[in-house]
Amino acid sequence: MGYALYLVGCVLLAALAAMANPFSSSFQLVPANLCNLVDLPTLVWVLAVCALALLGTRSLRPFGRGLRAAFRREALPAAQARESLSAWKLVSLAALLAGGMGFLNNLFAMMHSLAFTDEVGLALNLACLALYYALFLDLLLLPVGVLLKRQLETTARNVKNDGSIQGSISLRTGRRKAG
Repeated sequence: MGYALYLVGCVLLAALAAMANPFSSSFQLVPANLCNLVDLPTLVWVLAVCALALLGTRSLRPFGRGLRAAFRREALPAAQARESLSAWKLVSLAALLAGGMGFLNNLFAMMHSLAFTDEVGLALNLACLALYYALFLDLLLLPVGVLLKRQLETTARNVKNDGSIQGSISLRTGRRKAG
């Protein structure tokens, strides 16, 4: 429930930030400004790179397990939690790299259109959107990584405590047999 609340909050805050009119002396929300955040080819580019990274490394299932664990608060076994954390890191890095590549590609397109001043604003907007999508995806996935790391730390502590308990039990039984 906490992660779902986080996702909804991030989306709402991003929408509010997009709708705010920075050129007005008073605070105004302009819903038409949301269109400035929508560019389907750029969004597909960032998501496709992430999906290909997951498919190429066979990490799609661990990534899905990690997301389910974030929503359900279910405990994953340590090995699955490590795989999920690795998949989360992969998506995070792939999103940033895809966003950076998209930013540079669109920046190059903008430089080619400098002679046409009416196209510069659109090209700069597209260049920034690629990076925006990547950063927003990382923002949305940040709690998943934190939850998985916390779960791995808890599992490691439990294993350490269980090992010391089992070790002390075996020492006691060993003493009884020897004594």
